Amino acid sequence: MKRVVFICLLLMMSWTSSNATSTEVYPFDTYDIQLTSFRNETNHLAYQVQKVGQEPFNRVIEVEGANLHFTNIVEVEGHHVFMGNVLRNDGERHYNGYIYVIDTTGENVMQREFSYGENEDVRDVFIMNDVLMFVVRVATYNDQEQYDFSHYMIELFDYQYQSIASTQIDQEQEEFLASREMLLMDHEGDGIYDQAVLQTGELIDTAQPLPIAPHEVFQKEVYIPFINEALVNGDTYYNGVFINFPGLYTMTYEDVEYSFQIESQVTGVEDGAIYNEPVTPYVSNGQVYLNDDLYVSGTPITKPGDYTITVLGVGDYRKDVSFRITSALAGVYDNQTYQQDVSFTFNGTGYLNNTFITSPYEVTDPGDYVLKIEGENNYQETYEFTIEDVVEGKTFIDFLQQYDLVILGITVVSGLLILKKK
Repeated sequence: MKRVVFICLLLMMSWTSSNATSTEVYPFDTYDIQLTSFRNETNHLAYQVQKVGQEPFNRVIEVEGANLHFTNIVEVEGHHVFMGNVLRNDGERHYNGYIYVIDTTGENVMQREFSYGENEDVRDVFIMNDVLMFVVRVATYNDQEQYDFSHYMIELFDYQYQSIASTQIDQEQEEFLASREMLLMDHEGDGIYDQAVLQTGELIDTAQPLPIAPHEVFQKEVYIPFINEALVNGDTYYNGVFINFPGLYTMTYEDVEYSFQIESQVTGVEDGAIYNEPVTPYVSNGQVYLNDDLYVSGTPITKPGDYTITVLGVGDYRKDVSFRITSALAGVYDNQTYQQDVSFTFNGTGYLNNTFITSPYEVTDPGDYVLKIEGENNYQETYEFTIEDVVEGKTFIDFLQQYDLVILGITVVSGLLILKKK
């Protein structure tokens, strides 16, 4: 239950009783933020915010019916994030955690109070990739008029300041540290971390096993969270490791050994497939070869042939993807006989009856032909075909047209004979 004695608040938060203004300066790379506290018309503490330097602005930040206290300012993706608390008196006096976000022009983006039924104060924010982790300290007020630590709440937001998750931490912490994909926590202050909050909001500690099944095969790069120290194939890593190179791995953490494999992803071609057009393979990672020659992922393969993409990785890892590209011959078929000219197209190096030809090509002379198309890695296609010498048959009309002069001559001669006979 929220119960705060006003005298204690005066001792712990002396700013609530002071009428004098005070100014704090927060320096950034190209500008400064000046915070000047003052009492507004309702006698509550508010702030005059002045940005000095690049893109300057002035504005007032106040919370209706409450005293405002900022303890830190950070810049996040062009936004200014103010953190602290607000002191309220809605039946009983208490303070809530508070964040206020403005853009580069000073316009309001978001403001939010954190209240968990006790007294809350936003102490810090940690930025990891596209996640913000706000550390909210929660305290109770005891019978001896003192504040006792209750717990922390880690509030996770994205860059649009939409809430992602909340995680409760029950122990007081001497240090918070952002490391890779997680927020580390040191309870004893000895530099050895005890717990961590992942970007999903999941809480892990050193007693938990790693999220790796026995001999697990990961189909893409993987982030393995752990706290403090671990060995990966004999090399030492601290506070999580990101592995994106294919291979066979052995990881030792807290005296437990884990074996796993990272697969290389080959897209654009499939093992055993036959293609009649150029292909463009993509390989996610690894040492890549094409027919034993170094290959750059994303390079088009246009020539016909038999191909094998080989990916080598850590610890004798090997992955082979074999495929074929044909000549895509069109216009002629194997063991066919044609009675007209033949035109065809192909991809590759072509020979017709052992004579080099290029695509497209037309054959007009009768005869027997052998077409060979060569490609990569001793690839060859062979087609045999024949073009016949066709003798055209004569029709009755052709016959008449051929002999019409002879018939005409006979008719004329016969006519003359008849005339003479008369």
